[in-house]
Amino acid sequence: MSAASRTPRLLDHLVLPVIDLATARHRYEQLGFTVVADALHPFGTENACVFFSDRTYLEPLGIAEREECEASALAGNVFTARDQAYRFRRGQDGFSAIVVSTDDAAADHARFQARGISAGEMLEFSRPMKLPDGSEAVGSFRLSFAADLRAPDFFFFSCQRVKSLPSDRSVLETHANGVMGMAEIVLSEPNPTDFQYILQEVADEREVSAHSFGMDIRNAQRREDFGAQSGWDVGLFRQEDHWPFAWPARPGNRLQGCRSRGDRAASHSQRSGFHQKRQSPDCSGSTGAGRHLRIRRIIMQTNANVVAGSGANQVVFSNTQKLSLIAGPCQMESRDHAFMIAGKMSELCKSLGLGYVYKSSFDKANRTSISGKQQYRP
Repeated sequence: MSAASRTPRLLDHLVLPVIDLATARHRYEQLGFTVVADALHPFGTENACVFFSDRTYLEPLGIAEREECEASALAGNVFTARDQAYRFRRGQDGFSAIVVSTDDAAADHARFQARGISAGEMLEFSRPMKLPDGSEAVGSFRLSFAADLRAPDFFFFSCQRVKSLPSDRSVLETHANGVMGMAEIVLSEPNPTDFQYILQEVADEREVSAHSFGMDIRNAQRREDFGAQSGWDVGLFRQEDHWPFAWPARPGNRLQGCRSRGDRAASHSQRSGFHQKRQSPDCSGSTGAGRHLRIRRIIMQTNANVVAGSGANQVVFSNTQKLSLIAGPCQMESRDHAFMIAGKMSELCKSLGLGYVYKSSFDKANRTSISGKQQYRP
């Protein structure tokens, strides 16, 4: 296939195995995400998706009927077989697959076979979905799979919507935390270039950028329905590297975790409040033999405005509005001291036209001295 005939694939969604959907739903809702109603697959798995306005989504995947899952896996269902293998080797929570969108899964399947990376037979199925108004719609999908046997805990697939679900998902795509979509994912591996080929083929992109951390494959397009640049940059890095929190934000996606679209200033997990170690296999012990393409972390990035408080006490954090400050002593010393600092800072910021949020720790585990006081106790 020539470079001119390639069609770079957009990111569709991420598959996140979970121990149960109720736990996953509570976790995501606590982080400010809107989670759709549970949906059952015809082969025993179930999901409770988190949709974003850039047409990507997260798929927390649970087991509804174990016997059906195992039977379908034995019958050749690659999706359930891979999920079962992941859970056996890596545990019940994690990040098992990256999914790209396609208009022709059959053509992708033929390409994967020709390139020697096919993970098995195609899968076609339909499933119902409950909509916000209480009605139910049915979506039909066709999947083609790709994998590398050297990384048995991770796979890719392309997803074609044979019968799409209703396109107006605005209610489901609106999140209290302001997340608008995914912009960044990270994979790690001791020898990143060993997996360059499969990433290029899945992304259907030949351009590679090598650097001291590993490599990335930039794949940026415009999604007119989103009104912004979309795509994903595939970044595969050395397993021993530690990702710098000051990594510069850039348009498009890089496989360096998973960052959402919106305000580029809130580019890292500490700023957005989304950093789930239980969904990063790299945070748990390795099990089983073989090499692991590991997801180091998921990073979400919020949109342009984050609001704290209400009424006269409302403070807005934004790239386009006045500066707002979060500040306070490192550790609380006393109730009176905390109120004194908060009052003085509030008066000063108000006089300067700045928003202010008081912040201080009442429990300080990372003390400079073991003899130092860990907690404020009134």
